[in-house]
Amino acid sequence: QQAFVQAAQRAQRAGLAGVELHAGHRLLLSQVLAPAVNDRTDRWGGTLEKRASYVLEIVAGIQAACGADFIVGVRLGCNEPTLAASIQTAQLLAQSGVDFLDVSAGLNASVYLGLERPADFPYSRKIYGAWQIRQKVSVPVIAVEGIRTAAQAADILEKQYADLIGLG
Repeated sequence: QQAFVQAAQRAQRAGLAGVELHAGHRLLLSQVLAPAVNDRTDRWGGTLEKRASYVLEIVAGIQAACGADFIVGVRLGCNEPTLAASIQTAQLLAQSGVDFLDVSAGLNASVYLGLERPADFPYSRKIYGAWQIRQKVSVPVIAVEGIRTAAQAADILEKQYADLIGLG
């Protein structure tokens, strides 16, 4: 946890305005959030709240070390292990004071376990997940995946499926 805080401090000293913690795509923080992987029996294992506390403690550490003006966002999976659980995690993160959520896929990204979308939803499951999370949190939400044109990005924003679009 302290390594994440120290990295944020280095970013701040280098002149950056903020950082994004990556808690998706099977990386360490995603594994801590995932009950399929996290079989810890200490304070960071078991319930969703205990698993999320690991990330929440990092967020709090960055906020304390870098100040209120330093931006802290979190990329998280919308299928960790289900959309409903990811919404709960997103709500905890939003309540902790993160500045944005960048919604992608979590541990189950390769097979999209725990993430379905209505057949008539015009975009990917990740964008559907971002939209569902956006409706339940008070911080900006970034949507990603399959956005190939400016018209698609504009449509997603116009329909309020997300507040921002992530492209890479």
